[in-house]
Amino acid sequence: MDLKHIDFKDSSFTANGTEYFIKNTLTVERFMHFEKLQVHVGFGKDFKAIFKDLDMAITLADKGKGVEAWSIILNMRNGVAQKLEDRMHPALLLCTLFVITKDEDITQWDEELGKRKIDDWRKEPFDMNDFFRLAANLVTGFIPILNELTQDISKKLKKATSLMSNI
Repeated sequence: MDLKHIDFKDSSFTANGTEYFIKNTLTVERFMHFEKLQVHVGFGKDFKAIFKDLDMAITLADKGKGVEAWSIILNMRNGVAQKLEDRMHPALLLCTLFVITKDEDITQWDEELGKRKIDDWRKEPFDMNDFFRLAANLVTGFIPILNELTQDISKKLKKATSLMSNI
């Protein structure tokens, strides 16, 4: 069975008998949810986990353990390009803010509404990459940073491989 793809030029698609429209703007209410979800999609962690990591880095730095503090910070930075598959659910939820039905009240949003939409999408053989691509494009600056980190990691791997071949 072939996977279905979303044609972003059409700005609409049908899933489980419901027509969905892709919008590029949000109401104030939805934007407040977007702010939380974009952090989770971008870093693979929610705000609370990021705050905890930063707090730990500060505590370590205050104790003179700069290397350990920097390790936490670098791991957070590199986490942008790692375990992308773990971000599928937050990415789908983020998409539900922008992907609406004809009669949907765009001044409201909650996770239950998002889950109902995702259930529709799951009933069709859509390629998850389409939703992840949509979410990644909606998170401000994610794609350029991901590309930069991926290139940096590739360079480090090539250098390590080169060093290993010289041994």
